[in-house]
Amino acid sequence: MIAYQCSNVSVSVVDKDQNRIHAWKYHSPPFREPGLIDILAAIQERIRESVAQNGTQLDAFGAGKGFSLDMANVQNVARTIAQVATGYKIIVEKSTIPCGTSDMLRDLLHTSSTSHARFEVLSNPEFLSEGTAISNLLNPSRVLIGCQQNPPGQAAADALATLYRAWIPPSAILILLRQHAG
Repeated sequence: MIAYQCSNVSVSVVDKDQNRIHAWKYHSPPFREPGLIDILAAIQERIRESVAQNGTQLDAFGAGKGFSLDMANVQNVARTIAQVATGYKIIVEKSTIPCGTSDMLRDLLHTSSTSHARFEVLSNPEFLSEGTAISNLLNPSRVLIGCQQNPPGQAAADALATLYRAWIPPSAILILLRQHAG
């Protein structure tokens, strides 16, 4: 939704599943949501590679077989980002994964970095329902942003909140300690 609402921001989507990449690229997403195809058409030309050059958003899913939790994919994405990132990066964890995952990601990013990159990890859980996800993203009742309680954490949360304010009233954007946001 940020790519759709904030045309001045470069947004990249990274996935290792070639079938899913092909489906998204050719406007045949792996799930159906009213309005999704129109949004994809509006933003497709703006998508560029950005992990090594721009701020990064991490949106990885940890669900394993039979709804068991498998954090390997989340950890692998974090390691990859850490290995290619340079400079300062804001990582936004959006998945429905356990509380405290942001702390694990922050530690993993710092220990896996090969270039002395600096990372700030935010938690930004989504409250979506199948069939109304686009509507939920366009008109959320609230947006939670969890951050570390320090100046870099607050600055990262403020940067994300600035993006959301392009279409969400400031009163609906709540910045909390990361442990309280998800």
